[in-house]
Amino acid sequence: MPHIPVANFAYRNNGDLTFTNQARAGGLAQPGFSNGAAYADLNNSGALDLIVNRIDAPAAIYRNRARELSKNHYLRVVLRGSGANTAGIGAKVVVRQGGTTQLLEQMPTRGFSPSVDPRLHFGLGGSTTIDSLRVIWPDRRSQTLSNVAVDSHAHAVAAGRHWPLPAVPPGSVPLFADVTDRLAIDFTHRENRFYDFHASR
Repeated sequence: MPHIPVANFAYRNNGDLTFTNQARAGGLAQPGFSNGAAYADLNNSGALDLIVNRIDAPAAIYRNRARELSKNHYLRVVLRGSGANTAGIGAKVVVRQGGTTQLLEQMPTRGFSPSVDPRLHFGLGGSTTIDSLRVIWPDRRSQTLSNVAVDSHAHAVAAGRHWPLPAVPPGSVPLFADVTDRLAIDFTHRENRFYDFHASR
């Protein structure tokens, strides 16, 4: 385990395959022993707050003030599945608005044991209308919700029409081809004899 507190890192995607550490600008650079994080809208403000687990210290809770500063809009979708899958795990939600399409899958677990807010959160920027909201349930049923207001909670209950898997047209060429045998890669992995817990000399 580390003995010296280390500052957190928070990277912003620049949109050009590069990232910039924004931890200090975002108020997240406090030194500590962070070893896990989750996000949830703890105060129902429409912005996802951040919870960071720290060793030998209380969890750090960071309030997200983005909506106060930007006045952007959001949509939160709450799923109610059928049968034993009450949370709708595996369902996909597609939101289209202002020429933008967003897709989220209901899979709240992250890593070994943490979980994020099971309510699906969509940031809408300056859009004040939603063109469509479609839910595709794990059993391939789907439904489309209409007249969904922004800055609100949309509730979707497992229902809708069953859409069978699309048939493969006869004679079509598959997208992928197995070329393993043709490559004839002659390689066998051999583990090195390294012990993590031996004292270094």
